[in-house]
Amino acid sequence: GEGGGVVVLSVCVCLYLCVCLCVCDSVHGRATTERLRGMKLLDGIYDFPDWGAFAAAYALLTPGCILYKRYPLLNRILATVGLLTPFLTDLPPLRAYLCFASIWFFVRNTELINNPKKATEMGLFYRFLHLIFYADLMQPSNRYVRKPVFDAWLHGRTAFHIAAIYLTITYHFSLTFYLQVLSGWFLLCNILLFLDSSVRSSLALLGVLVVEPLVDEEVYWSRSIKEFWQRENKVVQPILQGWIFDPLRKRNVDYTVAMMATFLGSGIYHAYPCYAALGFREASGIPTFFAIHASLMFLETRIFHIRRWNVIFARLYTWGAVLVTLPFILRGLKLVD
Repeated sequence: GEGGGVVVLSVCVCLYLCVCLCVCDSVHGRATTERLRGMKLLDGIYDFPDWGAFAAAYALLTPGCILYKRYPLLNRILATVGLLTPFLTDLPPLRAYLCFASIWFFVRNTELINNPKKATEMGLFYRFLHLIFYADLMQPSNRYVRKPVFDAWLHGRTAFHIAAIYLTITYHFSLTFYLQVLSGWFLLCNILLFLDSSVRSSLALLGVLVVEPLVDEEVYWSRSIKEFWQRENKVVQPILQGWIFDPLRKRNVDYTVAMMATFLGSGIYHAYPCYAALGFREASGIPTFFAIHASLMFLETRIFHIRRWNVIFARLYTWGAVLVTLPFILRGLKLVD
C-alpha cells in the first residue's frame, strides 16, 4: 500500500545519501583534497550523533503528511521544533543541509495545512513526496500515472551534470581568482540543473510527471536581472512571492519596497545555512549579493529602462552584473580565495 511505498522511498533516499558520501570521498584532485582537509568539512562525517540529527529532522518533519488535517497544531509545533535540528550536529555540510531542509519542510507542511482538500486528493504517498522532493507536487500542471516512467533524456542529463560537477570541483581550487569565478558560476549552474533533472527523473519513476522544469534553461539568455531571477529558480520563487511579496502588496506596500523585501528574505534564506555551517563572516556576503541585485532591478525598471536596450547589450549587462557580484556568494561558500 501507500505506507509501504513511503518506507521503500525512505530506503532509497538513504541509499542515495550513501552514494553521495562515496562521491565525496572519491575526489582525487590534489588541490581540492587539500582544500577540503583544510576546511575540515568532512571531519566526523561517519559519527553517529551527527546523523542522529538527520534522523531527528525527518522524524519531526515528515509526519506532516499524516497530521496535516486532523492535528494541524501538532504539525505546526513539530515543524517549528524541526527548525532547531541543524544545531544538533557539528558537521558543517550536514548542518547546512538541515538548515535548508527544515525551512523547506516547514513551508511544505504549511501548504498541506492550508490546502487540506488538495492534500487529501494527492494521497499519503504523494504528500510525502511533496514534503521531501525539491518540487511542488500541488501544481495543477503535474500528471500522475500508474506505471513508472523511465525518461532516458532526463537521466542522461543527470549523469552529465554529475560529471560536470565532479570535474569542476576537482580542478576548481587550482585556478586563478578570475577563472575560479567562472568555474564557480559553472558549478552553481550545474548543481541547479542537476537538481532539476534528477528530481524530475526520480519523480517520473515514482509516477509523477513534472511538466514544468524547476530551472528554466533559458536563464542564460536573460535580458535583465529581473528576468534572470524569474527563470533561475521556479520552486523557491513562488514560495518567496507567496510568503513575502504578495502579503506586502495586499497591505498596499510599494511594488519596489515589496520586491526588495522579497530579495532580502531570499538573501537571509540562502545565508542562514552558510551562517550555521561556517559562521557569520562567511555568510555576510550572501545578503549583500541579493541586496545589490534588488537595487539593480529597481534601476532597470525606473532609470535604465532596460527593455529598450539592444538584445546583445542587455544580455552582456546581465551576465556582467551576475559575474561581478558572484564573488560575494563564492567567498561565503569558500569557493574563491
